[in-house]
Amino acid sequence: MGLEGHLRELYAPRFELLLTEVATRNTRSMRANERVGFQTVRGHRDAMDEWALVPWDWSAGALPRRLH
Repeated sequence: MGLEGHLRELYAPRFELLLTEVATRNTRSMRANERVGFQTVRGHRDAMDEWALVPWDWSAGALPRRLH
């Protein structure tokens, strides 16, 4: 089980989602997060970069393919 599976196992009983931010130029991280179940809901730009706000909704109940 990877980090994502461990986080879900640890926190899903108490929280409905996990929220993180990823720099959009970090395409490797963006793709990895999407494969697990994170979905971009909005973005914003600061002085350093453009960011994607990506929650992983645990309320749906189904585990992402990679964690089965």
